[in-house]
Amino acid sequence: VSKGITAIDTNNQIKWQRFNYSFYDAWVEGLRVYNPNISPRRFEWLHYHTGESITINNPTPINSDIQFPSVCSEKAILSGLSDTAIIGDAMALTYRDKTIWCFHEQFQGNLRLRMIILLDENILFEDILMEHIQKQQLETFFIHQGHLFYIRNSNQIVSYNLV
Repeated sequence: VSKGITAIDTNNQIKWQRFNYSFYDAWVEGLRVYNPNISPRRFEWLHYHTGESITINNPTPINSDIQFPSVCSEKAILSGLSDTAIIGDAMALTYRDKTIWCFHEQFQGNLRLRMIILLDENILFEDILMEHIQKQQLETFFIHQGHLFYIRNSNQIVSYNLV
């Protein structure tokens, strides 16, 4: 869910939910999350099994083949796109020779969330993840075993092979 976090156990039962947080990334000790209604962004930690707030001082990266994007506020990196079209921060992730960007842009008086994949600064792929939105909500995407995963229109899980 793009507006909240839901933990599901191995029996497909909901274990816990936190609707006031958005997922940022996962570490060995817990989930790094933030409240999207608070600016500037302030990160907090949640326990995997309970969803309760915890304190972590020196987090350990997960040793896996899952890659998460980072927040990037440098609009100029998106060459070929007008700086005025991009609203707020962007999410970026580099995988082999491709760079994946997810960002908000002004379109027909509203915001829309757009994803592009660049190969040597040329657009290889693009998709509109959500249209006619009122406020920014960076969509988390990730890469697992060479596949890009993301959510489109709040109800479709999309996967593309990047290899």
